[in-house]
Amino acid sequence: RPMILRAAILKNASPDLARLVSGPLPTKSIAYNRTTPLVEYDPAVATAFALAARKQLGGALPELTLVCDPDPVSQEAAKQCVEHWAARGVRVRLRSEPFSEGETPAWDLCYRTLQMAEPATDLWPLLTAEPRAKVESLQHLSQWLSRELIALDQTVDSASAILRLKQFQAHLAAETELIPLWEVDAHVVFRKNVRQFVPEPVHPYQESESWIIEPWYVADPL
Repeated sequence: RPMILRAAILKNASPDLARLVSGPLPTKSIAYNRTTPLVEYDPAVATAFALAARKQLGGALPELTLVCDPDPVSQEAAKQCVEHWAARGVRVRLRSEPFSEGETPAWDLCYRTLQMAEPATDLWPLLTAEPRAKVESLQHLSQWLSRELIALDQTVDSASAILRLKQFQAHLAAETELIPLWEVDAHVVFRKNVRQFVPEPVHPYQESESWIIEPWYVADPL
């Protein structure tokens, strides 16, 4: 992950602009669980898992499909992931073209980039790939993970939501349904006439309802 982050994402940019993460929430978020450990890359363990899977499946591993946005940066990172899997004996086909109308989407892995503005509500579409919260969309998740996601959705006070989000991040890491890779800092530029914005926002429009926007032009006197 550090190598792919440097080579495909940062390129010649400062390393301070991105970092490895252990959860899908922004590291600036109060709900980010800093006690969740990062999963270290271990080629020997990865090869052992691939050999064990090959033996269990009768001697051959099926080719997997990785879907990825055609964005050049995402493509470069996804291609490097595919190369590392191939070195471990896992064949993965990278698909960038969208599924046609009427075609049944068939994929095994998905490389996604997103901005988690509201963690308590954005987790559901992230894990289900559905725009709205539907219980039937949770069938692919483990039962206990589904129950935690539903409980989080029903939480009404912020303190309980923060506690559940931290617990959910730790359990999500153990389940490996989602493998967070890295976080890249975003930048936002304000005009001089915008005041009372958050100096270091978690997302660009954080607390936009409290912004004060003064006229940028000189009003003609009546």
